[in-house]
Amino acid sequence: MHEIFFSILAYVGLFIEMIGFGIIVVSVIKSFYKLAFEMKFDLVKSHKDISLSTGLSVALEFFLAAEIIKTITLRDQSELIYIGVLIMIRILMTLVIHWELKQKEREEKLEEKE
Repeated sequence: MHEIFFSILAYVGLFIEMIGFGIIVVSVIKSFYKLAFEMKFDLVKSHKDISLSTGLSVALEFFLAAEIIKTITLRDQSELIYIGVLIMIRILMTLVIHWELKQKEREEKLEEKE
């Protein structure tokens, strides 16, 4: 019974990671489409677009959830250290992306007031 539970958790973690990967792919395609066809490769306008940052932020949260599920199935301490480092890196990346999103929102509000 214990092994079946671990097997199910492994597949659930993999499925959640695939969702995160799908979100990244869709975000990149959407951002490239906007850059190429709507903004005509105008990099000044593209700097204001936050759809890619938002997609990456959501995907990182899915990856973080998958890593947390993986901690349940750990077999030894070296895996715990590895997973812990990955979780810390992903948390830092999420914080940086959220900070970037807030900065872009502030810039947009300032430009709307002008």
